[in-house]
Amino acid sequence: MIPMLIVSYLFMLYFKSNSAFVILGDEISFSALWHSDGKFGYWFPVTLFELFIIYSLVVHILNCLNNRMLWIISLASFWICLLGVMFISHTDISKVLQLPALAAYFPCFIAGATCHRSENTFYRLCSDSRWMTFIMILIPFPFYSLCWPDDIGDHMRLFNTLATPVVHICLAFIVFSVFKSWTDRSGESGKASRALRLWSYLGRNSFGIYLMHYFFIFPLTALPSWLQASFLPALIVCLVFAGCIIAATCGLIELIRPSGALFSLVTGSKFNILK
Repeated sequence: MIPMLIVSYLFMLYFKSNSAFVILGDEISFSALWHSDGKFGYWFPVTLFELFIIYSLVVHILNCLNNRMLWIISLASFWICLLGVMFISHTDISKVLQLPALAAYFPCFIAGATCHRSENTFYRLCSDSRWMTFIMILIPFPFYSLCWPDDIGDHMRLFNTLATPVVHICLAFIVFSVFKSWTDRSGESGKASRALRLWSYLGRNSFGIYLMHYFFIFPLTALPSWLQASFLPALIVCLVFAGCIIAATCGLIELIRPSGALFSLVTGSKFNILK
C-alpha cells in the first residue's frame, strides 16, 4: 500500500499539471481516487492489500480445521458472502473497499496461495496434457465475456464476475506451462536463454512496472480514432508502444535502484510478506 500511495500521489500531481488529466475526469484528488471504481488505475494494490489481510486472518483459522473439505467449504462460503455483499452494496464504501474487485479476485488469490503451498502438484498439472486441454477448452467463452461485456449484457453481471477468476486461473496455468518448458530446456543446456532471463527480470520488477507505467500509457489516448477502431493497426501500434513503455519504466526503475530506500518505497520490492 505504501508504494501505491506514494506513486498515485505523484501520478495525480503529474496529471493535474498536465492537460491530459481530463481523461481521468473533472477532479483529481485523494477523495476522487478512493471513491472511483478503478482508483485511477491503481485498484490492484488496494485489492491485493485487502486479500493479504483476509488471507492472513483466514488461513490461521482454516489450518486449525485440519480437514481439506471443510477448508474448501469455508472458503467457498466466504466467497459467496463477498459476492452477496458486492451485489447488495452500491454505496461509496463499496467503491472505497473495492468490493467488486475483491469478490472477483479472491478465488485467484486463494488458487495462487494453494499452488504456492503445493508446488509439485501445480507443476505436474502444468505438464499434464489432458489438464491443459481442459484449460484450453474452458477459457474461450469467459475470455470473450470479459473482453466484450456489452455483447453479454448487464443481466449477466454475475457471470462476468465469475468469469474473471476462471480466465485468470486458466491463463496462469497456460503461462506457467510455457515458461516451465523454457526453464526445462534451459536447464538441459545448462545456460538460461536470453528470453528466459528477460522474462525473469520483468517478473521480479513487475510490481514496479505496474505502478509506474501509467505515467507513460495515458498519452496513447491521443491516437487517431481511426487507428483505435481498426484492429490490426491498433494491435501493432499497441505492441510497439507496450514495448517502449516497459523499456522506459524499466529504465526508470534502474535509475532509482541505487537508492535502496527510494527503490523500496516506489516499487515495493522490499515489501514481500509471503517470505
